[in-house]
Amino acid sequence: MRRFIAYLSLAFAGLVLIGTTFTSTFTKTYSNLDFANGRELVFRVSNLDESELDNTDGVNKIASIMEERMENYGSTKYEIVTEGEDTIKVKVSEHLSEQYEQIKTYLTFDGAFALGTKTDTMATGEEFLLEGKESYVTFSGVYPTIVIPVDTENDQFKAVIAEANKLAEDTQNQENATGEQDAETTSTYIYLAHNFDVEEDLISELLSDSENYDEDKADKLLMQFDIASLWFNDEEKEIATMINIDTDGDGSYSPLDVSKGNELASYYVNLLNSEALPYEVEFIYEDSIAPIQENLIALDSHRTVAFSNTFIATLFAIVIISLLLAVFYRYAAIAIGTLSIASTYLALVFSILFSVEFNFASVIGLIGVAVASLVSGVIYLTKVKEECYHGRTLKKANLEGAKKALFPIVDINVLLIIVGAIVYWLGGKMMISLAASFVFGGIVSLILNTLVMRLLMWLLTNTTSFTGKYSIIGVEEDKVPNLMKEEKQTYFGPFQDKDFTSKRKPLGIVMTVLAVASIAGAVTFGVIGNGQMFNAGNYKTDNTYLYVETSTNDSVFDQAYVENILANTYTVKDNESTKIEILSVKTYTLDKVEEEVTTTYTYIVATLPARYTGNENAVIKDGDSIVAEATLNEIFEEVVEESSLDINATSSFKVGTKVNKQQPNSSWILIACSVAIGFAFVYYLLRYGISKSLAALITSVTASVITIGFFALTRIVAFNDILIALPLVLFTALALSVIHSDKEKDITKEDYTRTKDSTSDHRRELMLKANSLSAGPVLTTLILVLFIGVNFFGIGSAEASMTFIFIILGSLLAGLLVTTLSGPLSAFFYKLIKRINMPKLNIKRKRKKVKKVKSGEPEEAIFIGMND
Repeated sequence: MRRFIAYLSLAFAGLVLIGTTFTSTFTKTYSNLDFANGRELVFRVSNLDESELDNTDGVNKIASIMEERMENYGSTKYEIVTEGEDTIKVKVSEHLSEQYEQIKTYLTFDGAFALGTKTDTMATGEEFLLEGKESYVTFSGVYPTIVIPVDTENDQFKAVIAEANKLAEDTQNQENATGEQDAETTSTYIYLAHNFDVEEDLISELLSDSENYDEDKADKLLMQFDIASLWFNDEEKEIATMINIDTDGDGSYSPLDVSKGNELASYYVNLLNSEALPYEVEFIYEDSIAPIQENLIALDSHRTVAFSNTFIATLFAIVIISLLLAVFYRYAAIAIGTLSIASTYLALVFSILFSVEFNFASVIGLIGVAVASLVSGVIYLTKVKEECYHGRTLKKANLEGAKKALFPIVDINVLLIIVGAIVYWLGGKMMISLAASFVFGGIVSLILNTLVMRLLMWLLTNTTSFTGKYSIIGVEEDKVPNLMKEEKQTYFGPFQDKDFTSKRKPLGIVMTVLAVASIAGAVTFGVIGNGQMFNAGNYKTDNTYLYVETSTNDSVFDQAYVENILANTYTVKDNESTKIEILSVKTYTLDKVEEEVTTTYTYIVATLPARYTGNENAVIKDGDSIVAEATLNEIFEEVVEESSLDINATSSFKVGTKVNKQQPNSSWILIACSVAIGFAFVYYLLRYGISKSLAALITSVTASVITIGFFALTRIVAFNDILIALPLVLFTALALSVIHSDKEKDITKEDYTRTKDSTSDHRRELMLKANSLSAGPVLTTLILVLFIGVNFFGIGSAEASMTFIFIILGSLLAGLLVTTLSGPLSAFFYKLIKRINMPKLNIKRKRKKVKKVKSGEPEEAIFIGMND
């Protein structure tokens, strides 16, 4: 009994450790706009071309450029909305305040650079930047290094270098004269500034140790280059500077420091490579916004895990799956459940350690890790139970089952790592978090389910009091043969007499038609929708925004006044009045320095739930009497003019329209999954041969394609976000194929050893047997995966519901294809290959000479016939 207590203690200790550290670990995660509060950055576009129709083309151009810049910046989730003809809102969530400042600068950046010395010798970007060459990031050790190709023949650039060298020489002469040397004060730099106005700004105004220092202009200083180590290499065609990741100055740095350094270097390079904007873009105000799905972290006196729908769904999944495992495997469910939770948790821990962003793709990635670990446990227990039904004791069955389960468990987790690695390489920025979970989780799950699982099961099956009690792992004792009584095995599995392939031909035809139609539909709608293969519904928002802008703080036009006007405004249509509803009214302020005079601008923004153009007929009522009657625009213009008196105030109605219709990038996800299935096929080929590999390839691709086609052809409202789940569907199909192929391989190998029969007809009989015997673990795995999908669909975030429908449908198709078509496909390809009479290579092997061992005993005489 002590071993069973040790078994329980190890599992309990692991769960307690995870439970007590989960909060402190998870609160270190940083999410994007999926699960974290963000900011809404609002920009005003001006100097639009009056020849453009309603200026919508102009604001759309800027919105398109902003979308490209947000991609370059590395944001994994954002929204861009144009409002009216001159306003753009960018919604994004970042980790640090300085990142928001970088985004503001980048989105309004107009490509105005200056390179110069503290004595104000300078060259503009047009002068020193080499045309046709882009700046880039490389590494000096672990230090990110920014490299800028420069025009070394430009006179102004030469003047800057000459002045910097002169300053360095003067500093060196001064050091020699005084005998004092301080690297902090004596290094000579040339400075790179951005948003620089050559007519109004000076380099010296940006330097804190200068007499001309202007605090309002200091943020224009971008970076500095030490003249002593200015050039990137001996060719002296590119200048370079390293990003300091040793912020503490103690010679140490963390992975987070390296990550921040890389992000900063990328930001600088993005600025250097950005082109001038066609219109002026000005940041006007910002606001805090809620996440797209929900907050996973609650901010009270300290950060803690919020009881979000996703968190509740996770807890519910753990409880129900534990109960299902207990039904299937009784006491052994403790080992499977504990190792699955541990694998998922450690995948999260490693992702945090390597500063991987936690977003919705991370949730799908962690589900994939849980599935891999659960499948590994199912395979292990299936092998052990099979050995029990052979008549072996629990101890012997565990020993033999562990050996037979080793390679398929390795296969499962290696395939998870392969899919993760390829998605990391090709899937795009948002998919990095899923890929990291797959890779880290695959490694952890492999170790736990091959080493720790064996230890836990050894403790369970070697418990003396459980000797002969097969029911502790879900084995039906009355079906275990007694070898002492020479009983034969009669039970091989719950579906040993079931032929799942009986409907293979009509099902194969249906699946082929659906796959072809899915490909045709997805391609057609993708071309028509400019890359958007799904029906994303109406991209236009349902809201209208009323902007009232004043340039002083003492205007009578305040938030309460606007609310009062709106509360008494009615739209009129067919002589019927409809009161305008108000979602919210907020006030924002912005201080602008214009000709050394600071002016405070006030923006009052009312959000209205209906769509108004401003041209609707409307009235303002005071009780039952009508005070004003005109269009909405005219009414507000009149009220502004009368109420504002002699101050500058304007009002306008603006309808919001979403710009970015594709997140994440569906093309790269499809490419990544296509390449991943190719690498998985090669691995499968090495492990299971050509016929089983082709069957696994077809079933996996077909399940994935039909799932995509279902959403494309039915035109159900869905966004490209559902494709985040495609790698999980692909992996699930591969995992189920491994279970089937491993059983077929074992049966074929065992039978060939006994019968030496490799004919196609005999192989078909073995295939049918393998198909029936593998159906048990396949369907068990399918039940677990389907419950996870249904659980998160029903309890999790409503915004993610279509993604989990994608998982449910894809898993169902994968299970259906593996149980009905995988075996017949394997037999078909085996027969096809057998028909190809490939000549065997006649390789002569050298015979090993057997060295006779001399002995003191006389050799036995051999007489022909007598020794027979």
